[in-house]
Amino acid sequence: MAVNLMCEVLGVSRGGFYTWVTRPPSERIRKDEQLAAQVRQSFLRSDRTYGARRVWHDVLEQGLSCGLHRIERLMREQALRTRPRRRGLPTDRGTQYTSEHFQQLLKEQGIICSMSRAGEVWDNSAMENFFSSLKTERTSRKVYRTRAQARLDVFDYIERFYNSSRRHSKLRYVSPVQFEEARKA
Repeated sequence: MAVNLMCEVLGVSRGGFYTWVTRPPSERIRKDEQLAAQVRQSFLRSDRTYGARRVWHDVLEQGLSCGLHRIERLMREQALRTRPRRRGLPTDRGTQYTSEHFQQLLKEQGIICSMSRAGEVWDNSAMENFFSSLKTERTSRKVYRTRAQARLDVFDYIERFYNSSRRHSKLRYVSPVQFEEARKA
C-alpha cells in the first residue's frame, strides 16, 4: 500500500519504481566506492592527518584519476576530518627560550641566541612549521608516561612518517625522501 501511494504522489509507475530499485549501481557509483576505499585507506595511513589535497595526491599515485572536489566530497560523506591546526596570534617567543636560566646556559656554552621580535619567525620559520605539524599531528593528542616514551614517539613520527611518507606541500606533495631521490636521479 505504501509503495502504491508513494508512486501515485511522485507520478511514477510501480513497474518503474521496482526497475529503479533493482537496477545495478552505475559506473560512477562503483567508481566512487572504489575511490572511497582508497581515500579512507590514505587517511588512516596518515594517522588521520591528511586533508583532501594530500589524500588526492595519494589516490593519483595509486593510478586512479579523479578531481580534488570528488575527494573532498568522499571525505565528507565518510566523515573523515583532519585535526584542525591550533589557531591564534603568534606569541613564536616561548618562556623556556626567554628564561634567564636558558639564556645563561646559552652564554656558558658560547652560543649567541637568535630571537626576533614576537610574531616575526623568519629566522626559524622552517622549524616553527615542523613543530606545529608535530604538535598537531602527533603529540597534542597523546599523554606520555615517561620521557623515553615521548622520545620514541617523536622519533617514530620523524623517521617513519614525516621524512619518509608525509606529503609536503612545499615539495609538490612528495615526501622529503622522495624529493631527495628525485633530485639525485
